[in-house]
Amino acid sequence: MSEIVMNTETIPKPKNSRSKGAVGKVLGKVACLMMTAYAFFFTSMAMAVLPTQEAPSGGSTNMGLMATIQAYAKEYGALIGLILCTVAFLLVASSSIATFREAQKKEEWGKFAITVVTGIILIVAVIWLATKAAAIL
Repeated sequence: MSEIVMNTETIPKPKNSRSKGAVGKVLGKVACLMMTAYAFFFTSMAMAVLPTQEAPSGGSTNMGLMATIQAYAKEYGALIGLILCTVAFLLVASSSIATFREAQKKEEWGKFAITVVTGIILIVAVIWLATKAAAIL
């Protein structure tokens, strides 16, 4: 009987199974550069047809840099105030709905009424404070 001798040499596996050859790396870099160039080209074309930005409503058209920044800060402050009013309204609404569901199960409507009245007072106070803060800005 003859014995079969197997070759004990092993082929080394690459460290990274997704490793590319030198050509693949170069082509990958070239493709990345081409996509970047196309992105800049097409965005510059899109920027060419955009309208000019309007001046903020808080001043004249010939104001300096600091006055423009202050006018935009005032508008963004008013926007943040509106966002806070919206968040307060949503929190009061979700709390009122949760209390309503609880009141339906337990048939205790006093807690629901207190939650709704307190929520309305809270919303009115937040809107009033946001209006006063917008006037101060």
